[in-house]
Amino acid sequence: MLPISQRITKIELQNLIKTYPVIHAGNWSLRIAPSTDGLSHAAVKVPKTVHKHAVVRNRIKRIILEALHTILPTMSKPSNVIVWVKKDISAESYESIKSHLLESLNIKS
Repeated sequence: MLPISQRITKIELQNLIKTYPVIHAGNWSLRIAPSTDGLSHAAVKVPKTVHKHAVVRNRIKRIILEALHTILPTMSKPSNVIVWVKKDISAESYESIKSHLLESLNIKS
């Protein structure tokens, strides 16, 4: 789980969904917006269509959140990021998910 300082608030989430376009990137879709408070924030959505078992959905969410926890502080411009998972990625390793996220966010490691 992300620390409270890195979580998106409800108001930021609504603003992000209404005003910023979706970026489709293979296994997930992203919405990225500049942060207003100078810190990067993130949220992850894993719908039931990805996997019918909540245990698997929660595992996917935890892996992505852990990757984002290490990625967010290294971003050059603080941003608000929402990740919607579109496909079952439970078989992928943490390293591959992190590298795909870095690639999707256009960040060089």
